[in-house]
Amino acid sequence: MSSLPFSNKNQPLTGARADNRTALGRHVKARLGFGALLVTGLAFIAVAAIGTQSALAATPTINLATALSYAVLAGQSVTNVGNTTIIGSVGVDPGTSYTGQSTVSLSGGTVNVANAAALQAQADATAAYGIAASATPPTATVTADLGGQSLPPGIYKSATSLGLTGQLTLNGPVGSVFIFQAVSTLITASASSVVLTGGVTPCTVFWQVGSSATLGSTTNFNGSIMALTSISLLNSATVHGRVLAQTGGVTLNANTIDASTCSAAPPTTTTTAGGTTTTAGGTTTTTAGGTTTTAGGTT
Repeated sequence: MSSLPFSNKNQPLTGARADNRTALGRHVKARLGFGALLVTGLAFIAVAAIGTQSALAATPTINLATALSYAVLAGQSVTNVGNTTIIGSVGVDPGTSYTGQSTVSLSGGTVNVANAAALQAQADATAAYGIAASATPPTATVTADLGGQSLPPGIYKSATSLGLTGQLTLNGPVGSVFIFQAVSTLITASASSVVLTGGVTPCTVFWQVGSSATLGSTTNFNGSIMALTSISLLNSATVHGRVLAQTGGVTLNANTIDASTCSAAPPTTTTTAGGTTTTAGGTTTTTAGGTTTTAGGTT
């Protein structure tokens, strides 16, 4: 009887079979390596996205309440020289002086001097100032001059004053909040600018100033300036936002102050059985099976 040929499974492979197994091993290792790299990359992206969302969530916006509709608000006086354009309301309280009004073009608001509306606006602006001043923790401690920088959303604190020479860029997605805190003054050089990119709007940029703010001539500024004492806008300076001075005055010189971007309350949507309601600063009643939209009125 003939015997079967001996086979040892542990015997090393040679020739083409060995080459094939080596190639297969390299392929598997390569696939595993690529998979690990892909997982690591996705994890990094997820962490970065979470970090960005956390940074946005960590800096809530500041509610100006009734002061939101004011382009100019002063504690003692508003003084204007030259042809100034104001889009939004003007208020003074507890002072009673508003001079140079004849050369102010006012739209989208009213003038309130030492009345209940101005008193409430000052109270709300003062509360907002306190919230801005106490916002923590700071994203970074900034130097005196912000010119030439591009900053992401966050809280930026100066232990002394804030200055701007040239251009400052604020970049971020929709909903980004910027709070700048100056212990003393805010001063911009002539022709300086604050530029907003991405989804940033003047509505969520706040400048808390421990004493007075001065914008140099032809400065193009974005955000709400909340100064403890006074605010001065030199010749042809423009503000997209508002100037809110608590205890002192606001001085204008052929300027443009536009608070219209953020003057209305954000729209709210309520979904009920049979209908959807969207309101913008008004009160809406929706009946079953219908859709009603209002803007500043009652339906």
